[in-house]
Amino acid sequence: MTITAIPLLNDGSLSGHFARALRFALYSPQGEHLSDLALPPLSDEGHCQRNHAVLLQLKQQGVNRVVVRRIGQKMLGKLLAAGLRVYQANRRAMPEALLNAELTELTSAEQGSVGANQRTSKSHGGHCSGGCCGHAKRAQPKIGMTRFGR
Repeated sequence: MTITAIPLLNDGSLSGHFARALRFALYSPQGEHLSDLALPPLSDEGHCQRNHAVLLQLKQQGVNRVVVRRIGQKMLGKLLAAGLRVYQANRRAMPEALLNAELTELTSAEQGSVGANQRTSKSHGGHCSGGCCGHAKRAQPKIGMTRFGR
């Protein structure tokens, strides 16, 4: 059975970016809402651990299809490596509208977006600036950035 996960914001619409989702709505192949999956809270520390936990939760729920608006290259690569099919919506919408919408299948991590952390980590030999690989996190100015759910 194909179970589709859609990352959502508080208003129930598709999250603009996979990593900023507050929860996932899970749907059956017939479009029936099965359940909501709460996500660990966003934090500056442990971003990689959160992504790992999200992937584990999706796999435990039997999810094999994810609909996103935008997703980072690293997370997209992890989802694809885990055997999940990832589809990109061309607009934010409510989940029910996305289930039968024309979506673009993402088949390569390079189709994901490159985030600020990836850009700065590449300048330091490819280390994760979030500290998950043992590299000390550097202070980064967060001009114009906001976090959902805070």
